[in-house]
Amino acid sequence: MLVETSGPQDEVVKLMPALNIPDEDLQKGLAILEEAVLAATGQMGEPSRLRAPH
Repeated sequence: MLVETSGPQDEVVKLMPALNIPDEDLQKGLAILEEAVLAATGQMGEPSRLRAPH
């Protein structure tokens, strides 16, 4: 999965997975991205607001 930033201040994150990416690989990549965002914002250990509640 390719990830890049855009916007005047790199405030947009664009995800570009392959069109034929297996669901398992996509979920793993999204989990890695979620962990990175939570770590970068100092929210590790808090409930994620990035995913919809089950």
